[in-house]
Amino acid sequence: FYDQRLAYSVDNGKTLIKYDGAPMLPTIEKGNRDPKVVWVEEIAKYVMVLYLVGERYSMLTSENLLDWTPLQEVILENESECPDIMSFVVNGKKNWVISGASDKYIVGTFEKGKFVQKTMTKQLSHSPSRSNYAAQSFSGIEDGRTIRIAWDRINMPSSRVPNQMSIPTEMNLVSTDKDCYLTSMPVKEIEMLYEDTYSLEDTVLNAPIDIPLGRAAYDIRLL
Repeated sequence: FYDQRLAYSVDNGKTLIKYDGAPMLPTIEKGNRDPKVVWVEEIAKYVMVLYLVGERYSMLTSENLLDWTPLQEVILENESECPDIMSFVVNGKKNWVISGASDKYIVGTFEKGKFVQKTMTKQLSHSPSRSNYAAQSFSGIEDGRTIRIAWDRINMPSSRVPNQMSIPTEMNLVSTDKDCYLTSMPVKEIEMLYEDTYSLEDTVLNAPIDIPLGRAAYDIRLL
């Protein structure tokens, strides 16, 4: 059984202090875990998304991060644990994305104090090995970008740490005539790691082309 507890920092996150009044939220259901908390301007409250069991997630609200009130439940089909919640402005309107550990997500808005789901459950990444797992976004990025990091569950020659964290990616919500979709691209800062570049311009790729390869990793872009 899991309850939800609070720790805070007074030195910009260098150290954490456990709050004496824990737990903030007692057990709702056996196994409930992985709280993600954000400020939602539309309802002027903090919102916590908390995994419950099966495909169910609970949304709770608070004005002080201490006292939490159940708001509603949402369903992410064929999904479990590690919720994330991110906001994006599309066509002048703020939209919210709620995702789970395996990159399934729904899109909605906050209206009249509630989260209103606007899409069916969608899938961002389609790796059969679920290598992009349990991704979490950062709060307070100064330039307004939404950046997140995932757990890359890949086989590596190590007895202790056989996995790694992913390259940070910038998230966006792209709209079409009938729907909207979550996107993920490596952050621009990875260009600081480039050693050299090779480009072809005004080339029609209707036949094999030769590209010199000699590095351990590549960032290949087709524009």
